[in-house]
Parts: sequence; C-alpha cells; structure tokens
Amino acid sequence: MLTKPSKKLRVQKTLDTTSTKYNRSKAMQIEEKGGVAGNSLYALSKAETYFSRPRDLWPRGDKMREYGNLYNPFWQTRLIDNNASEQLLAAALQAVK
Repeated sequence: MLTKPSKKLRVQKTLDTTSTKYNRSKAMQIEEKGGVAGNSLYALSKAETYFSRPRDLWPRGDKMREYGNLYNPFWQTRLIDNNASEQLLAAALQAVK
C-alpha cells in the first residue's frame, strides 16, 4: 500500500503556480470534484513471481521440461488481485490516518 499526501501531488492547482508546460484540461482539475478524499491518495497492489520459459522461442534440445531455479533468467512478475481481507485492512488503515 502506498500513500501520498495531497500537498505533494502535482495537480492542476500546484501546476499553475510552478509551470505552464502541462495539460490544462478539465480532467486535471480534481478540485472541482471536491479534491482528494482525506487529503491523501492511496494505492494498493500485489504482485507474484513466476517461472516461464517460452518453449517456442528457446526450445530445449533434450525436449525435457525445465523447472524454475535461481540460475536462469526466465523469472517474471505479474500483478494479481488483492483479496477481500487485504482490501479491508487497507481501508481500515486509511480510516486510522
């Protein structure tokens, strides 16, 4: 979970005072919608690591299956869904602040 206070966000209100190079569209004006809830922005994500060797790109000469180990470069990461208890815990942490 990542938290960022609204005073450190680069929104339309702060961009107007610092630079003129940014998009001035209505989509950037969150102040019109009431601003940032609780004066902080929260994000919650979770990832997992998995092993995947593409057989069509790098086929093994012995036709055997390769299992994951620490000595090969075929480890990847992907985002996965947060379960209900993690989302509940994140909501509770927001309420405490």
